[in-house]
Amino acid sequence: MNIPKFKILTFLVLSLSLSITNFAQDHSKEHEVNIIKDLSYAKGDNPRQQLDLFLPKIDEGNQKTLPVIVYIHGGAWRSGEKSRGYNKLRKFVSAGQYAGVTINYRLSQEAKWPAQLHDCKAAIRWIRANAKKYNLDPNKIAVWGSSAGGHLVAMLGVTSKVAVDLEGKVGPHTDQKSDVTCVVNFFGPSDFLKMNDFPSRIDHDSPRSPESQLIGGAIQENKEKVATANPLTYISSQAAPSLIVHGTKDPLVPFNQSEILYKKLKAHKVEVELHAVKDGGHGFRDREVNRKVAAFIKTHLIDRKSPKEKPNVLFIAVDDLNHWIGHLKRNPQTITPNLDRLASWGVSFERAYCIAPACNPSRAALMSGMRPSTTGIYLNPNPYKPYIRPEQTLNSHFRANGYYVAGAGKIYHGGGGRREEWDDYGSQKGVTKSLGAHKRGGVGKLAWAQLKGGDDQVKDYHTVSYCLEQLNRKHDKPFFLACGIFRPHLPWNVPKKYFDLHPLDKIKLPPYQKDDLEDLPPAGVKMARPQGDHAQVLKADHWKELIRAYLASVSYADAQLGRLLDGIEKSSYKDNTVIVLWGDHGWHLGEKHHWRKFALWEEATRAPLIWVAPGVTPKNVTSKRTVDFLSIYPTLCDLTQLPKPTHVEGASILTLLKNPNAPWDRPAMTTHGFKNHSLRTQKWRYIRYANGDEELYDHEKDPYEWQNLASLPQYAEVKNKLGKWLPKKDQPEVERKNPNKKNQKNKKRRKKAAQ
Repeated sequence: MNIPKFKILTFLVLSLSLSITNFAQDHSKEHEVNIIKDLSYAKGDNPRQQLDLFLPKIDEGNQKTLPVIVYIHGGAWRSGEKSRGYNKLRKFVSAGQYAGVTINYRLSQEAKWPAQLHDCKAAIRWIRANAKKYNLDPNKIAVWGSSAGGHLVAMLGVTSKVAVDLEGKVGPHTDQKSDVTCVVNFFGPSDFLKMNDFPSRIDHDSPRSPESQLIGGAIQENKEKVATANPLTYISSQAAPSLIVHGTKDPLVPFNQSEILYKKLKAHKVEVELHAVKDGGHGFRDREVNRKVAAFIKTHLIDRKSPKEKPNVLFIAVDDLNHWIGHLKRNPQTITPNLDRLASWGVSFERAYCIAPACNPSRAALMSGMRPSTTGIYLNPNPYKPYIRPEQTLNSHFRANGYYVAGAGKIYHGGGGRREEWDDYGSQKGVTKSLGAHKRGGVGKLAWAQLKGGDDQVKDYHTVSYCLEQLNRKHDKPFFLACGIFRPHLPWNVPKKYFDLHPLDKIKLPPYQKDDLEDLPPAGVKMARPQGDHAQVLKADHWKELIRAYLASVSYADAQLGRLLDGIEKSSYKDNTVIVLWGDHGWHLGEKHHWRKFALWEEATRAPLIWVAPGVTPKNVTSKRTVDFLSIYPTLCDLTQLPKPTHVEGASILTLLKNPNAPWDRPAMTTHGFKNHSLRTQKWRYIRYANGDEELYDHEKDPYEWQNLASLPQYAEVKNKLGKWLPKKDQPEVERKNPNKKNQKNKKRRKKAAQ
């Protein structure tokens, strides 16, 4: 049954006036409130695009940066005033802990959707742009609204990080962000098209309904536009934490609107609570609600650190660096004083393993938090961009959560990946012109050169220089700074002085057995490719020369790391910066008749992992726990108090950073190609190939993996226990960059998997 328009509006005004007032908070001293009225957040003097600012009068010596509570009025999008919010905010502001803002927005008689959301976003941007002027915290903004205002705050909470098209261009501060810290939503609509499915005093499908008037036509006839006004459309794991409050007998906005919003937020692992006011209508007085709102806002605006207070992150990747590092004691010939220095600052993991033993899949997995068996990105020719969404990457996640994100060098395969996911990414335009080489050598693509000139002859020098420039800048936000060092990746071209550190007559071969492949299954021998690089190296009698070139490249990379560590030590950021250094995978230098990565044994899979987290990690400790690099994404989220996205598969190792000897029962897993997996515990390595072939090594007795135990019946139970950690499902390999017959097989596999 339709009811007259004036009755609906009268009911809305009266019911909203009954909503929460006078939030009791236990503060012994109340402050006077300074009200600055009618501040324009848009270009012009439209009173519907103005806000009021409420500030506590605090003695000059006691002033502090204040989090902000923004109230957005209701009124069916066609009535209401910002002055309604004063009673809601007065107690919060007078307690001296918060600033308050109430805003007007254009009503549906003046402008149709999404003008109302554009105005609200412009007001949030205005707050950020003027934060310094009024002593506001731009990183702690709660939004609170009732009815139509509840709808608008819900939209603010779900759209800012995923719906750029809804930002609008209202106001002069389009360079600022409109994201919010948390949402208090009182009985706001969430799905217009389903409002008539439940009893209500309003025919919401009518062309004269508030929803239809907002959209500019009957909602059932304008479903595409309605979708842009429904909070449900935009929900993702990036949505802001929400407290939803709704009366179970609301006569205007059915209670079901909050139920469906709550369920969808919950399904995306968003922090959300639905408080049902039993028998409550469209507005209510309830002390428990008062307490919940006060506690919710305090949790998110007072108790939790703002992005500005969060630690910075220095994220260091070193390409092709295996475990030939001084403090890991695998090879005494290596010279790595700076890697050892970094390890002395925090916790180094003795048994750390890559996710895939190839640059592209290893980095795609680490930066997305998803295993190759989930994405289908197994090998270097598999492009990651079509299969890993921009918002899923580690750098995007930090950027979306208030960090300044910059980098240089090799972080993704080929460099920085998608440039739009960074605030800034260093180029290599300043690389010094080549001076040539004293001497060159190599076997096939295993090439090296003793370069003339200094460290600046290699691009890594300029990568580190860019990062040092960033460390010398003053940053208004916490930063995520990625430094991708390319050496010791081939070619091993570094200045001659690094070769001189490793005289050829002192070079020793790694532990090696000529008959090492005899107990390997066919799949293992195929992966070793003894007829390839190793046969050529032996024929050329160039093994020691190549080991020397690799060691020289490691020493060069270590020297560049030293420059970076000097920079962080001299900077103002040292005591508030989390440092994580990782190698994307290991490297064989003749062990098991194999060279390079591209295998599932110890040399190809083991790489450095060093963490320094001020106030968390002890100093100069080596952990013997077995971890893999899928742990990096969730651990960084924990250390910086960022939410862990729902797609991230790895387990945080925060407990091991605090106590490196804490119990840990998860094996490390490495994958190379479709259904080829290796599992590593402190004692065992178990390899299972796609064809069912197996290898098993006891590292307590056989650290170089010379005796394959997989065929012995007494180890069947060991294999069964380890096998339970293998992926339950392996996504078929995605297409390769260069189409060939293999691509056709991959297409068939993916098509079959999708059925």
